[in-house]
Amino acid sequence: MRAFLKGVEKRDEKFIIQALKGTEVEAADRVIKKGSWDRSILVVADGELIAFRDDGENDVYTEGAILGIEQFLFNKKWDVDIICGKTAIVTKLTWETLMDLVVS
Repeated sequence: MRAFLKGVEKRDEKFIIQALKGTEVEAADRVIKKGSWDRSILVVADGELIAFRDDGENDVYTEGAILGIEQFLFNKKWDVDIICGKTAIVTKLTWETLMDLVVS
């Protein structure tokens, strides 16, 4: 998380961390649907998420992984389904939340 927030002022870092709420996700639950316009960054705090690709080369993300940077910054569609492999705790920072912090 520190690497993601590098360069952010300490006071802003505090607001962002407070905005990130951990959510427990059960195994086999879908976190992101392929083709969706979910403008958010996901941080895996615990457990395991799996990105299912069309070519069969699935990626496994564990504690510390950050997903969705391009979707967040450039408002791109998600090109994979993200499914919970093992019960996980995931934090999510949405674009709207960040904009609310900027206005505050």
